Amino acid sequence: MVEKIAIKGKGSGNIAVLTHLPIRYLLTAAFAGPEEVPALLQYMDEEKAAAMASKILKWLDNRGWKYDSPEWHKLMKDMDIPSNPVEAREKYGITLEDVAMLGHWGNDDRGHNRWENASELIIWGAPLKNPQEYQIEYHIHRAIMKKHGIELEYWDGSVEKDQTIATNGGEDELDCSFPLPTVADARRYVLSDINAQIAQGIGRLRGVRRTEENPAEVTMFLGDFPVAAVEAGDYHLPTIAYETSIQSHLCQTATKEAMTVSVISVMEGGRICLQEICDAVNHITGNMKLSIPKMGRDGARNLLNKIRNYAVSLKVSLTEAARMLADKIMVWIMAPSSPKMPGLETAFYADPEKYARQISDHTDWIEAVAILAKMLEPLDPGAKDARAGYGRWRWPDGTVTTY
Repeated sequence: MVEKIAIKGKGSGNIAVLTHLPIRYLLTAAFAGPEEVPALLQYMDEEKAAAMASKILKWLDNRGWKYDSPEWHKLMKDMDIPSNPVEAREKYGITLEDVAMLGHWGNDDRGHNRWENASELIIWGAPLKNPQEYQIEYHIHRAIMKKHGIELEYWDGSVEKDQTIATNGGEDELDCSFPLPTVADARRYVLSDINAQIAQGIGRLRGVRRTEENPAEVTMFLGDFPVAAVEAGDYHLPTIAYETSIQSHLCQTATKEAMTVSVISVMEGGRICLQEICDAVNHITGNMKLSIPKMGRDGARNLLNKIRNYAVSLKVSLTEAARMLADKIMVWIMAPSSPKMPGLETAFYADPEKYARQISDHTDWIEAVAILAKMLEPLDPGAKDARAGYGRWRWPDGTVTTY
């Protein structure tokens, strides 16, 4: 419960949450209940509050979760939330005032001031619509721009994941796993639309009226969505610090790719079997107790094709290409087999946690270092030497110093 963590030290009713409609409706019903919902919506007139309460119950009913039904109780059990709203609030330290601060995209990201005194805004999930909606909107936008003498490229609605997007004035780049238009003009339109909506949501804190004595924090859980994308225009969003944990889609994908490279690089005789790759990767994630979804055959095939294309471009075997990619991963970690990294006394493989703490005590960083150590050690010829107290230093340009 992110809100529960944030509430500590902030006081009841001081944390605003902007998320997707299903999450808002579920949490409202779970922590308030039908009888209490109208009172939560006192910022509306009585008729609108009653209509909203009815809308939430109807939404639950349409999805097979009729309030207080066996299906609802099962859902609450699966979510580890007591079915009784009073008990649910007690368990998670949430008050009705906190529930009243929930909002959802398309309804609470503009046109109100009820969060103007909130000490923090938590944004959970990017307001991304389906490609068909954006295609219609973009073509209307394109027609309008044409009347003003500006020709925008035609977009057929096709989207692609894993595009690299520049953010923060071009200082950072982000590989975005969200499906974005393949056409530059359309992608610019979609990113601009989403970031404008995010900026409007942040604006509900009424930052222009804030002082040093009355600051507000904004925390966004958007995965690897490129907030403040350069091509989306300037919406006066602050510089964004992108932080990733093993739970995010981006980190899960990177972990699986590294493991797949590891598995393929040690396969003998050029024999590649998709099921064997899946079994090996899933076995590793199971042993490492990583809470990420299992790899399926389609995922393995997509990664295998990436490595195969890399092999073709370099005119090397598939296994050799995987080994070269594994070496690139080790370059990224800088000096995995060096016990004498400048300023550090502990070797990467000998004690990953201690090594990590010399740089940062952040739990996500420590967990990531431990995972990388387990993945990279079988691929690193210097790992055994490093454990013995000597090894090699790999510089960012790829050159190696042995000692």
